[in-house]
Amino acid sequence: MDHSLTGVGPGHTRNRKPMSDHDYDELKNARYMSLSCPPSSLQSKALVGAIIDIILDTEERRRARTPDNAASFQEAVGKIVGDLLIGHEVKDAAWSYHPIATSAFSDRPIGYKTFKSIMETMEKAGLIEVSLGRNAKGVQFEGMTTTTFHPSLATRFKPTMALIAMVEEATIVEEGASKHFLHQLPKRVIEVRGRSSTVRGIKTKGTKIRFTHSDKSLAMEAESCRHT
Repeated sequence: MDHSLTGVGPGHTRNRKPMSDHDYDELKNARYMSLSCPPSSLQSKALVGAIIDIILDTEERRRARTPDNAASFQEAVGKIVGDLLIGHEVKDAAWSYHPIATSAFSDRPIGYKTFKSIMETMEKAGLIEVSLGRNAKGVQFEGMTTTTFHPSLATRFKPTMALIAMVEEATIVEEGASKHFLHQLPKRVIEVRGRSSTVRGIKTKGTKIRFTHSDKSLAMEAESCRHT
């Protein structure tokens, strides 16, 4: 795939703007990035390979990745691209999001440093547009002399027209990204239980704790159902 005319690669300026420059309702309606939609077709794998080449040409690394790290990096790019393209497909404004805090990557398929590095390089290469996260102003009570802030919307990402042109060239648009980046169910299911008890040397498991859905878990469940 020839990228000489796509406007991507080294030397591209960043597509980064504060959230105030974008429509709030569109940002609020962004799709959560589950990081569990790897390339599943020949076309999507070829597309991800081309994107990896662009990232490698753009990034500034002093040392080459080890074989194991290279494999993890390639897998991470595939899952990130899958989320970005599905978000472009299912959301009118094409935004996707994932919190950037290190704690948001506990038990996730991709680590914080890998995600951050890939997203920054894709932005630098002109493959994605970024809407920076922001803090919301807290309630100002009478007599307060300081202003407090609390976390609000997480940083949002969406493909640029240059990336979508690559997708169209890869003939993925016709069937839709969700057909080429299939959602994977988790390999390990965590069962949450209460404290176990031991009576006369016999240990009894604690009762299962009922799971309470959050906006994130509902979004992930809906995404899974849509592909099953």
